[in-house]
Amino acid sequence: ETNPTKRKIAELFDNYYHEGWGEQTFTSARTALARVMPIEEEIPRGEEILPYEKVSEFIEGSTYMAITNCFCRHEAELLDRSCGAPKEVCMIFGPFAEFLVKRGYARKASREDMLLALRESEEAGLVHMSDNIQEKINFICNCCGCCCGFLGTITKLGISNAVASTRYLAEVDEDLCNGCENCVEVCQIAAISMQDDIAVINADRCIGCGLCVSHCPSEAMEAVEREDWKRPAANIVELGVSILKER
Repeated sequence: ETNPTKRKIAELFDNYYHEGWGEQTFTSARTALARVMPIEEEIPRGEEILPYEKVSEFIEGSTYMAITNCFCRHEAELLDRSCGAPKEVCMIFGPFAEFLVKRGYARKASREDMLLALRESEEAGLVHMSDNIQEKINFICNCCGCCCGFLGTITKLGISNAVASTRYLAEVDEDLCNGCENCVEVCQIAAISMQDDIAVINADRCIGCGLCVSHCPSEAMEAVEREDWKRPAANIVELGVSILKER
């Protein structure tokens, strides 16, 4: 909905996020609540793809799915600062999806609907985000760095480790880079800059989403395995227990 009441709620929530709730929620434990999922096609050839790295596998293996509006971009829209990226691309799974559909907050979706939303998100340069677990995920958000609460911890709050990166890191082949700056424009967290017309990756900031690789016309970008990667929790219970213990 878009009305004065919703605009006021959006304003209050935005203030709450910036005045401490965002930082407290995402940094009060070492274990991240959410993780980035890579674009499957950009995982290095010959690498073993782990089951929980494949967005399509969660879609293929789910019996009940739904699609709903992106809460974060709707909030930004209510505050007159939306980036204009697609909104109906938030993907929900299992009991969580049934709960939202029954109450009118989401629409039941087929596998084709979900895969279409996935392609639309990747084409729009959005980052796949999910629960930081290996099995029975509840959601896949498709996030931008300007509106998203998850990625906003990096872009707005300056907290680099509040979301779990993929096990990949972007790397540039300087001989192939033509200086087009596509990667700079598509990177949702400003992890890429240009030096002497060559793209340079900030490894401490890169989340390994694969967008720069998929949007590079000269194929100068590739995803390589990072050394300091931590596996997601096995399931939502293990994740919750870890976070509560650390807090």
